Amino acid sequence: MVFLLMIFLIRGMPEFESIQCDEGYVIFTCPVRPEIKKTGHCTPVFQINSLCLIKPLAHKMPNKGHLRPAARFDKLVLGQYRCICALTGMNGERQMKASIRGLELFRSIMLTGSISKSSIELAISQPTASGLLKRLEDSIGLILFERSAFGLSPTPEAIKLLPEVDRMFQHLDHVQTKIVNIAEGDSAFLSVQSLPSMSQHFVAPTIKLLCEHFPKATVSIHSGQSSQVVNSIRMGAFDVGFVYGARENSTLEYIALKKIKFECVVRADHCLAQKSRVEPEDLRDENLILNRSGTYLRNALNRALRQHDIPVSPKVETGTLQAYDLINSGIGIGILDTSLLSDNHYPDLIAVPTFMNIEVEACAIFNKATPLSRIAHQYLTIVQDFFNAAPKAG
Repeated sequence: MVFLLMIFLIRGMPEFESIQCDEGYVIFTCPVRPEIKKTGHCTPVFQINSLCLIKPLAHKMPNKGHLRPAARFDKLVLGQYRCICALTGMNGERQMKASIRGLELFRSIMLTGSISKSSIELAISQPTASGLLKRLEDSIGLILFERSAFGLSPTPEAIKLLPEVDRMFQHLDHVQTKIVNIAEGDSAFLSVQSLPSMSQHFVAPTIKLLCEHFPKATVSIHSGQSSQVVNSIRMGAFDVGFVYGARENSTLEYIALKKIKFECVVRADHCLAQKSRVEPEDLRDENLILNRSGTYLRNALNRALRQHDIPVSPKVETGTLQAYDLINSGIGIGILDTSLLSDNHYPDLIAVPTFMNIEVEACAIFNKATPLSRIAHQYLTIVQDFFNAAPKAG
């Protein structure tokens, strides 16, 4: 690597016709010979002194001893190639695009744990699946799976990538459903996205009413974090969203539905369950289970705790639903949205008022720049009527 960079720095920047890196390229370890150029079998991509990368134009390459396919080349060489491209300002990675089919295979392997099972699931041969995975890894510049005699093991990079790929395919499923409905001339299709913790109290009861009014309607429901819901509605990926807290926005319309209290959530057999109010000193020796840092609900809680000079040091940071499950199992206590308790989803848990007066506004949102369908209008009316008839707090 150091040797290549020294050559580059001493002899200057080479001329580049094109910058790419993909399976099927060929690396020359000596300058390109004129007679090979004339064969029409390959096109030079770039040459840096004695190292040259070319792209074949035909399936069969000339039988020359100094040619080797990039797929068989040491990955360090390809890494050096990418580094040189970056240093010269010709960013090779800008053309490293993953194919949908490759990502579909990656997702399947992560779920099945086997390339053979994934090839059956996707109705392709195992050699085709292996080649597709190799092209995906080469195109994005990451090793996604470690190969061994025991099969494939996902790398840390693969584990980080999976949630994003999952979300992408959820959106693709939603788009496909919408295409089918449009093609069939059926406009009674509604797409909704909400925070996971809002699905039981806000989405489920109102969708039930919608289906009673529109028995033939088709509904697609997805969950996501607050920023994901807001961005999805802004981009028009969903008709209606549910989030906590109204934000000033020129594109989105927020409809306030209900004020949700933050209280101390504990098991009914916990010592704090007998108190009429939880005080600051009651929290000091407890394992706190709170919403994740950076979320709207956690920010509201942090502001309230800072007003009382209480350090925020949770034992566990997680989503609201997971927090309820952890409290129910006896791991600790939480200061959380109490809407799930009002629906009696957790009969062994109770909410105890605290020294803090924290309330957040639950909102339905839609994109006011995009015309709403008839069913989306009807659904928003059902949502507003449902919560206008219910108590406004708790």
